Amino acid sequence: MKQIAVLLIAILASVNIMAAEPDFAYPKTSLTNAIKEYGQAMKNPSRDGQKLIGSILQITGATAAIDTDSVPSVLPRVDRAIDAMPDGADKALMMTVKAELINSIYSANSWKYDRTETPDEPLPADITEWNGRQFCTQIHAELANAFNLALNSPKADLTEYASIIKADRL
Repeated sequence: MKQIAVLLIAILASVNIMAAEPDFAYPKTSLTNAIKEYGQAMKNPSRDGQKLIGSILQITGATAAIDTDSVPSVLPRVDRAIDAMPDGADKALMMTVKAELINSIYSANSWKYDRTETPDEPLPADITEWNGRQFCTQIHAELANAFNLALNSPKADLTEYASIIKADRL
């Protein structure tokens, strides 16, 4: 009986050790799946706007998990999605996602961007060459455009976005 108990404890301990072992391939798998979903949603962005937003959020999260310095590479996908979407709540939400993405890029290295002394115009094509003022200006402009679009769009039921946006009740 004692041997069975020891054997069970050993089995349980090994199961716990295996469960605690992280899946290092997860971000890459998640990224691959999100890119596939993005491609499918881009075929009909007017119908699959929420799917498109969800895939962008997944791509951003997986990219950040793999390498935070690669997050700026997500911006072209976001821009293509915004351009492809019809005006409305989905597009306004995607624009706020872009503003948040730009803000997170800035926040990760704000000390570097705030010390960059470059003219404010023209805006460099490479976001990593922007200065702090350019980041602030672009974030503000993106949010202003999103809010103006949302104000001029038909009302959207927020519960429709529960599957892609997680937040507490407040």
